[in-house]
Amino acid sequence: MVDFYPMEKERHISIRTIKSGKPIIKKTILYYSHKNQLVNSLCSTFPLYSHGKVEGVIHFSLNLQISQRLIEKYECREPPPPDKRPAGKREHYTFDSLVGEDPQFKNAVAYAKSNSQTDLSALIWAETG
Repeated sequence: MVDFYPMEKERHISIRTIKSGKPIIKKTILYYSHKNQLVNSLCSTFPLYSHGKVEGVIHFSLNLQISQRLIEKYECREPPPPDKRPAGKREHYTFDSLVGEDPQFKNAVAYAKSNSQTDLSALIWAETG
């Protein structure tokens, strides 16, 4: 990763997360892209565990310049119409809807809850059963 975006290896939040085993949430990062453009990103990094050991990270990065341009592009439009389905027909899921006893599953849910406090999207993927 540090090969794509030159920076000191020890300063990269993914490397720090791998070493510490702790998530880093909503950290503003400034770096120069491969096209030598200054990029301002809002980043969160979460450790991925296997058998109690950090084996990797999942990194979410929001380019603030691009997101600001999208907001400016769409903020003048009318909002979409409200959902027409009756209120009783809508499905509503919470973290309490998730069922599982495996420690790794519980850990993933805990990280998802932590991520839910940010404006970033998260995807949890796992085998069923």
